[in-house]
Amino acid sequence: MIELLTYISIISGTLLTIMLLLSIFTGIDHDFEVDGLDSDFGIVKSVLSFLSIGGLTARMMLADGWSLFGALASSVLSGVVAVFLLSLLFRELLKNQANVNWSMDEAIGKTGKVYLRIPPQGSGLVMINIKGIDRELIAYSNVEIEIPTGDEIIVVDAAESHVIVKPL
Repeated sequence: MIELLTYISIISGTLLTIMLLLSIFTGIDHDFEVDGLDSDFGIVKSVLSFLSIGGLTARMMLADGWSLFGALASSVLSGVVAVFLLSLLFRELLKNQANVNWSMDEAIGKTGKVYLRIPPQGSGLVMINIKGIDRELIAYSNVEIEIPTGDEIIVVDAAESHVIVKPL
């Protein structure tokens, strides 16, 4: 029994390590998500973590002379705690991940501040918050007056490379 638990924990721990390293260094993340379960860790990684930590715990408890029931109970408890802590860790790490996919059209209707003045017939720079990130965008004005640095603006239109703004 102790040998079997050793093999289970070694194989599942190795597979888990390979999956995590592939995910970190290559971006390949093959895992399954189940509707209704809010987990950033994934089902396969959770099962492998449970088997690895639970198998290792049961092996240590049996080798230390615990009863089969006590060893299994402690292994289930330690496996559940390990999966819970790892999913909390991954949720915390992935919380800081920024969504970098955005388009200029998302700036329309947003307010911001002039970063570099916008002359009547020229361009300037504005800071607009899009998807939680302040973006510095090239801006043209639709009014015939200069918009000085620090003034609040609203985006009224967007093109591929710039936005059209007016003062608030």
